[in-house]
Parts: sequence; C-alpha cells; structure tokens
Amino acid sequence: MLGMNLQKDAWLLDIEAYYRNSENSLLHVNVENGFDLDNRLPDRNQKYLLIAGSKNVIGFDMTLRYVAKMYESWISYTWSKSQSQYDELFGGDLFPSVDDRRHQISWTQLIDAGQWQFSAVTNWASGNPFLPLPDPSRERNRQLRSVEEFERLPAYLRIDLNADYQFQLGDTPAFAGISLINLTDHANVAYRQQTLSLENMDKRLSLSNELLLQGFNWNVSFGLSF
Repeated sequence: MLGMNLQKDAWLLDIEAYYRNSENSLLHVNVENGFDLDNRLPDRNQKYLLIAGSKNVIGFDMTLRYVAKMYESWISYTWSKSQSQYDELFGGDLFPSVDDRRHQISWTQLIDAGQWQFSAVTNWASGNPFLPLPDPSRERNRQLRSVEEFERLPAYLRIDLNADYQFQLGDTPAFAGISLINLTDHANVAYRQQTLSLENMDKRLSLSNELLLQGFNWNVSFGLSF
C-alpha cells in the first residue's frame, strides 16, 4: 500500500493505492446451476466442489475534504478490481469476485448552525457481478463456461438527509430530529438468483428472485441528556 496526503488551509487531499493477493483461498461451489431441463425440476444431482485458488485486489482511494466554521464536506472516490482464479472454474481464467464493484463514490456534507445540525450523505456504486443462467442450448457447467458471460447488477444509489434541533427542556438538554432514508427510493439490488432459463416462442424466460435493500423510509427521534 502506498499513500500520500496534502493539506492547505481548509482543504485536505488523501490518496492511497493498494494491491493484495491471497493464495489458497477455499471455495465451496456447485458446478452446474439451475434446473434439470428434462423434467423442469430442481436438479437433485448437483455436483459440489471444494476447491483452492487465489484472489487479488488492486485499486486506489481518493478523498477530498473541506472544513470551515459551519460547514464540513468530504467526497471519496474508489476504483478497484477484485478477481478470483480457480483451475476448476471457467477454464482456469480470472473472473470477477462477488464483491467486485469497480467504481464507488461517497459524498458527505455537514452543517452546524447553532442549535440546528444538518447532514446529507450520498453513496453511489457500480453494480457487482453475477453469472446469469444460460439458455438451454448453452453450457451450464461452470468449469467450461466463459468469463465473458458475467453480467452486472444495476448501480447502487442512496441519498440520506438528516436534521437535528437541540434545545432545553427545563434544565435538561434535549434534541429532536428527522431522517429521510433513500430519498429517491432507488431500487438497490443486493442479490439476484436465477434458477431456470427457458426458450419459449422465440423468447428467453428466466425464473429468478432478487433481494432488495431498504427503500424510502423516514424516522423521527427525540432524546434527553442527563
């Protein structure tokens, strides 16, 4: 890992670059995903392997921060490439790891206006990879499939806003606040699993399920300090 930082007045720039390689990484994986295409039922003869391989991650982080009397802000950008290699999968070629998000941006803003405190946090990330089911005419065996078949989930986006007000309740310090979570109600997909892919009337049909992260929500808070 290499890093540097520069500071001038209210500005701070921090940059780090890193590379990490892990050998003898164990993976328990089924060789063929999906259904038995002969009877359209889950394949009861799944073949699982416990295999050893390697993982490597390369990337860099860059953060720019600004601090003033009433306002503070920092924005961070990360580029990274995470890959795995197992002789028994994808012909021994490198393939993207499940947490391989190439681009990530985070922007935080804070305002301190006396009794009022405001914050805004924006997080964006490109989608992580997944291996879709092939159509019935193509190879299902992950030992023989190509890394070119990987696709990516939609990008992640979440914007959170918060406001707090501090006051006295008699002689007791108190605060009240409101938070807006995932302001744009963006549909963030955490996981996608496909279990069946068929060709029907010149169309490709896929049976799948998705795990979605929290959508728009809000909450209010109240507290006392003793």
